[in-house]
Amino acid sequence: MYDCIIIGGGAAGLFAASHIPTNYKTCIIDHSDRLGKKLSITGKGRCNLTNSADKEEFFSNIRTNSQFFYSAFSRFSNYDVIDYFENKGVKLKIERGNRVFPESDYAGEIVSTLLKDVKQKKHQVIFDSVIKIEKIDDCLVVLCQKNKYFAKNVILATG
Repeated sequence: MYDCIIIGGGAAGLFAASHIPTNYKTCIIDHSDRLGKKLSITGKGRCNLTNSADKEEFFSNIRTNSQFFYSAFSRFSNYDVIDYFENKGVKLKIERGNRVFPESDYAGEIVSTLLKDVKQKKHQVIFDSVIKIEKIDDCLVVLCQKNKYFAKNVILATG
C-alpha cells in the first residue's frame, strides 16, 4: 500500500514527486523505459522551463478561459518554479519573450535535478503501463499490464 502513486514520469510527475515528503511511501509509474524522456528534448534540448512574465501578462496571453488557471497559479506560480530550480543550484537565464532556460542550455540539467530529488526521497519507480484505476472502499487500485498497485492517493500526471 502506497501513500501516493504518481502516474507519469514526465515533467509534471517528477515535479510532483519532488514535492512529496520523504516519509510518504511513493512510487512513480511510467509506461516508457526512462523518466523525463520528453523533458530532456524540450526546447530543442535546451528546456524552455517557464516564463518570467508577471501574472497579469501571463494571463493576458491565455486565449480561452484564463480564469481556469487562477486557482493553480495563486498556489504555485512561474516564480515558484524559478525559485525551486535556483534553490537546487540550477542557474537560469531569461531570453526573448521572457522565456526561462537553464544557463547551461542543457535540458538534461533539469531532468537530473528532478531525478536527484526522486532518488534522495527514495521514491520507487515502476516501468509499466496503466490500464485503469478503480476505487475499492478507501483504496485506489492502479491496474497495470504487469501488476496491480494499491494507494491512498493517486496523482495523474500523464501530460
